[in-house]
Amino acid sequence: FQKRIQAIRGKEHDSIFQRQKMVAANSTMYFIIPAASSLVLFLIFVARGKTLTLATVYAALGLLSTLRVSFGKHLNRALQFGPECHAAVKRFTTFLTMPEVEARPELIHADPSVV
Repeated sequence: FQKRIQAIRGKEHDSIFQRQKMVAANSTMYFIIPAASSLVLFLIFVARGKTLTLATVYAALGLLSTLRVSFGKHLNRALQFGPECHAAVKRFTTFLTMPEVEARPELIHADPSVV
């Protein structure tokens, strides 16, 4: 019995560790991608022979910030909570599709007021 419990706990620990790694990777991407995309954007802009002006930089940073907030935040949440939702739905499905259990007379109370 104890070995079964330890095996179940080991699987649970592994799944929690996997989730933590995914959350860490998503959070890292959420904070690094805007800076990296800004750098790449401005390098390409200058490489094409154009001159960076303050107005161009502010406009580009504003648009990238808007994308980061609207798209990045929701993608991060979807990647984080999607697998958890899938696992919960599988557990519910497994439970709800289990065969019915026969009623045991010794567990049924004769007094209907007792629940």
